[in-house]
Amino acid sequence: QWWPEWRITVNEREVPYENRSGLVAFGSLDETATVKARLLPSRSRTIGGVLSLGGVALLVGLAWRDARRSRMLGVS
Repeated sequence: QWWPEWRITVNEREVPYENRSGLVAFGSLDETATVKARLLPSRSRTIGGVLSLGGVALLVGLAWRDARRSRMLGVS
């Protein structure tokens, strides 16, 4: 998946990369190279994660409230 926050290193040296149909692509390597790919934090993914956790918390709270009301009313 393409994100500009990718950092690609080959043998501990950062290398340039490009977006090819949504994939991270970089030059050819010899067969003994060590490749590391890191995705650095981004503001958009952080905001998305916080909103998702908030949504899950809201759903859990609503389910808990409905279960509590059902028990109080004696509804199965």
